[in-house]
Amino acid sequence: MRKQKRLDVLLQAVALFVPRFPGLRVLLVGDGSERASLEALVEELGLGETVMMLGSRGDVRDVLEAFDVAAVSSDFEGSPLAVMEYMEAGLPVVSTAVGGLPKMIHDGVHGRLVAPRNPDALAAAIAELLADPERRARMGAAARERRRTEYDLDVMVSRVEDLYEQLLAAR
Repeated sequence: MRKQKRLDVLLQAVALFVPRFPGLRVLLVGDGSERASLEALVEELGLGETVMMLGSRGDVRDVLEAFDVAAVSSDFEGSPLAVMEYMEAGLPVVSTAVGGLPKMIHDGVHGRLVAPRNPDALAAAIAELLADPERRARMGAAARERRRTEYDLDVMVSRVEDLYEQLLAAR
């Protein structure tokens, strides 16, 4: 829960679509310097019954089983481990199109990409997937497959080995 994660934007988005999905729960996992201000924003937006702040967890895989959609609202990112965990869990990812995220998540294939700091766009993309379980399942399956074929440790090691062999052959 750091400023760059822009969880305030996510909470503003949740406030926009939560009336369409009675009983929805939004789980925020992690801790950090922004927690107190985020808790205050949850109360200000009237999301106390919707948003659950779980703090730091050692059972992230188990927690992800409760998700229908994963969301990333960051201002900047590289290639976050959390997104790889979401993909492995078979979740479609709604994310801001920043840093390395557009290389990981292809819009409409593995999830949805939106402009940063745009609660309306984030809300629309999340609501679209919440309302369409078949599309959500398709995107989640595609995300898992991409994680396993593109971001698996063995695959990445093999690519580095291939690069070294090419460099040695070029000498």
